[in-house]
Amino acid sequence: MGVILFFVIRGAMKIQNISDYAIGSIRFSPSAVALSLAASMTSAATFVINPGFIANFGISGVISYGLVLPLASMVSLAVLTKSFRKYGESVKALTLAQWIGERYHSRNYSIIMGFLGLLLLTFIVLIAVAVTQVLSQALNANPHYVLLGIVIFVFGYMMFGG
Repeated sequence: MGVILFFVIRGAMKIQNISDYAIGSIRFSPSAVALSLAASMTSAATFVINPGFIANFGISGVISYGLVLPLASMVSLAVLTKSFRKYGESVKALTLAQWIGERYHSRNYSIIMGFLGLLLLTFIVLIAVAVTQVLSQALNANPHYVLLGIVIFVFGYMMFGG
């Protein structure tokens, strides 16, 4: 946690405005962007939830999560990233909802995407509960205290631009 705290403080010092927090700046090194992308693509769901899907769906789960998903992710990143960023910079979009609303000239579409983004809170709760269950069993600790520690750590980390 000390190493993570070091990087959080170091990153927080580089944030100048809300745009830096939301989308980063050109000053971010490519390796930092790559590590951030890797962390967001391999969340706790990769280790907690997805194995259950694969166990449930068998070989089709292995094919979809082990072959198709990584291949589709890399191809879509290679094909779409440059144009996505170029348009986002031209309209100064800070969120996906704002980007889509500007791209399709629809405030309603932007609101719908913002609402769908809020639904991701349910995924955050799911991950927090799953990680709490695993850690509380591994540490033989009270799940309430483990959950409190996870929430404080994650939201503290995010508050400083982690």
